[in-house]
Amino acid sequence: MILTVVNLDPKYVQSGWVNLALEELGIAAGESYRVYDLLTDARYSWRGARNYVELRPNVLPAHIFRVERAVQQAPAPLR
Repeated sequence: MILTVVNLDPKYVQSGWVNLALEELGIAAGESYRVYDLLTDARYSWRGARNYVELRPNVLPAHIFRVERAVQQAPAPLR
């Protein structure tokens, strides 16, 4: 899934909460998942349907996120 968030205000920082329909993405309510910003190569770990974003018009006016289910890693072996 691709999530696009854009600040159309050329002068002021805009921020807010993004609400995702996790059940439609196959992500459980308490499960963490990753969003990968295709513009900046940044990766974020999100949990829950509601997540904060902030967009600065002269720095980063948009995000184009690829939403990915988190890969569960096997526990490290005991030594």
